[in-house]
Amino acid sequence: HLSRQPAAPSHGAAITVSPSEKKLAHDLYLKGRFEWSQRTPDSLNRALDYFTQALVHDPGKAEAYAGLADTYDLLREYSTMPDTDAYQRAIAAAKKAVELDDSSEEAHRALAFAEFYGNWDFAEGEKEFQRAIELNPNDPLAHKWYANALALQRRYVEGLKQINIAQELDPSSL
Repeated sequence: HLSRQPAAPSHGAAITVSPSEKKLAHDLYLKGRFEWSQRTPDSLNRALDYFTQALVHDPGKAEAYAGLADTYDLLREYSTMPDTDAYQRAIAAAKKAVELDDSSEEAHRALAFAEFYGNWDFAEGEKEFQRAIELNPNDPLAHKWYANALALQRRYVEGLKQINIAQELDPSSL
């Protein structure tokens, strides 16, 4: 008698996630966002862990992939992770997030940052920043990161417009 292993789901097959698993994944995602916002090497590593755990509970959670991408975008700045590693991981996670949910502003924002700074692909980065802002014109971070990208290209008038929008949206931001 041979024991039979269950068949692995075929590529593209939907994975059923229970409501309790979805809630747990969302809670882990929120913990990841909190840790991400602290912007220290330790908090960013905790954020990676929380986002990864969220994906274990809900593999189709685009937000968690966007969180991973945002975290990798910052890890190269706040830790010893090499730029090439961080940006490759950020791009992969952001592209997966966009694939799962093209309406995710977070995913497009993270992809824009990684394409712009990681690949120095200004056209693709700008396209993604504009898509993020189109999806959520009230995201101060998308405007801020876009402003910085514009300034690096010496497009100061456009950059000032974006940073002013970011400041209006988040007056407490330094």
